[in-house]
Amino acid sequence: MVICVPFGNGNKTSTGFWEDSTRLPEYYNRTYEYLKSLGIDEI
Repeated sequence: MVICVPFGNGNKTSTGFWEDSTRLPEYYNRTYEYLKSLGIDEI
């Protein structure tokens, strides 16, 4: 089984909105760290 956790996107547009609000680093970084803490290997 492969679990893909994409990189977060913390970039904002020139008008101040997130480029992709569905990929905020706060969500993905915590998920990645949690899975690593369970002993899941990164490939």
